[in-house]
Amino acid sequence: MASRILLINFEESYAQQLSKDLNVHVERGYLSDVSFMEQHGELPVEEIAYYFPHPVYEYECVVANLSSDKSVEATYKDKVINLDKGIGADFLDYWSKHKGIIVIFLGDYRYQGLLTSFGIPHVSLTEVSNQDITAKFVLEERSSFRKALRRFERDIVMPTKKYISFKAQRGEDWVICSIYKNLRDSVLGCYYNDRPYDSKDEAPSFIILPQFKDNLYVITILLRELARIYPKFLGGLYGADWMEGDRYYPGALAGYDKKIADYKKEMEGTINKLIEEREQIKKDYENLRRILYEKNDELKRSVIEVLGKYWSLRVTDMDEEKEKAGKKSLKEDILIEEGDRKILAEVKGTDSAYPSPWFITQVWQHLHYSGLGTHAEGALIMNYDIKADPSERGLAYSGEDESQVEDIIFIDTRILFELTIAMIDYGLSLEKAKEVLLRKGRVKFDIDDYKKDQTGT
Repeated sequence: MASRILLINFEESYAQQLSKDLNVHVERGYLSDVSFMEQHGELPVEEIAYYFPHPVYEYECVVANLSSDKSVEATYKDKVINLDKGIGADFLDYWSKHKGIIVIFLGDYRYQGLLTSFGIPHVSLTEVSNQDITAKFVLEERSSFRKALRRFERDIVMPTKKYISFKAQRGEDWVICSIYKNLRDSVLGCYYNDRPYDSKDEAPSFIILPQFKDNLYVITILLRELARIYPKFLGGLYGADWMEGDRYYPGALAGYDKKIADYKKEMEGTINKLIEEREQIKKDYENLRRILYEKNDELKRSVIEVLGKYWSLRVTDMDEEKEKAGKKSLKEDILIEEGDRKILAEVKGTDSAYPSPWFITQVWQHLHYSGLGTHAEGALIMNYDIKADPSERGLAYSGEDESQVEDIIFIDTRILFELTIAMIDYGLSLEKAKEVLLRKGRVKFDIDDYKKDQTGT
C-alpha cells in the first residue's frame, strides 16, 4: 500500500511529480494566514481558514508551506472552514506518538501562532529584518539524513523569512537540533529528534525549514531519507532510491570503502592535531593581541608579558613594588630597564579616539616623585580608541599636541604590536627593534614598509 502524503499550500504539479517519482499517494490541502474578523464593540477575532481532505492521522507525512499563493488559495476558497483550535492537539498527538512526521517550510505568513496550530511546542518565530546573504549548516554530518540537509544549504533562499528561537531545546529523551544559522547565529532551521541529546540515532518528528530555490527537490530527498529511518512506517517509499546505492556491486567495491574509511580516519587524526597546534599558537600569542584591546591593569599585565617574553627587557610592575613597601601605588606604572637606562612608563588604555594630554602630564608627575633620579626617562604606552579596528584608528597627539610627546618616549600599542610581529615573522633583529622602540618622541614603524624593504617589492 502506497504511503499517503498531505501537501499543504503546494501547487498540483508538486503532487503529480511526487506521485510519479516516489510511488506515493499525495493529496493537497490548504491553510491560510491569520485574518481578523471585526466585531462591533468587541476585540477582533482571529480566524484561520483551512481544508484537509482527511484527518491528519490518515497521512504518514504532512508537508506545509507557510507562504501566500493566490492560485492555491483560489483552488480551495469554496472548501475552507475556520480552523478549530483543537486541531493543535491532533497534530501534537500525530508527531509525538510517531503516527506521522511534519515538515514545515517557513514563508511570509506572519501569524506567530501557526506553529501552535501544528502542535509544535518549545519553538517560536520572529520576523527577519536583516538582509542576510549567508546561511551555514551547523550540524555534525553523522548520518545520511544530516548529509541530505547539508546538501540543501547552498539552495536556501536568502534572506529567509523567519528566525527561530527556543523556549526549551532539550529534555531527558529529546532534543531540538539547529540545522542552519546565519552569521549572527540566528537559527534558520531545526528538527525535533526523539532521542536523548548524546544519542547518535536519528528519529525526526517535526522538521522546520526555510524556503529553498527548489522546494520540490528538498521534499523528494527528505521523504527518501525519512523512509530510510522509518522503513515500516513509510513502506511505500522504502527502497525508492535503491539504484543510487552500492548494494548490487561485486565485493571488490567494499575494499575501496574500507580504504576510504581508513584514509578518512587518518586524515581526521592529522586535522585534529593541526587544529590543536593552531589553538595552542593562538593561546601562546594571545597576550600580544590583547595589547590592542585591553586597558587598566589588564593592559599593564599584557604589556609586561610582551616586553619580557619577546623583547628580553627587564620590566618591573611599580604598583606592586610600592604596595610591598606600604606606599601609595603609582597608577599603572612600569619600570623598563635596558643596560644603564631606566624608563618609567605610564601604561594607559582608553576608549577615546583623542586621548587627554593629562596622560602626558602624569608621566612627568610620576617621574618626578619616583625617586629614580635625574637620569630616568619617562614613557607613555597608550592603547586608545579601543572599540575601533586598530587599522582604522587615527594618530594620537598630532598637530598642535605633537610637541608634548617630543621629550618622552610615546609608544602606541599598535606600533609595539607591529614591531613584535616584525621580529616574530619577518626577521627584524631584537637590537634594531629596541633602537626603534626606545628612542625619544613618537615611536614610528610601518610593518608594510619594512616588508617591502626586505623583499624589494
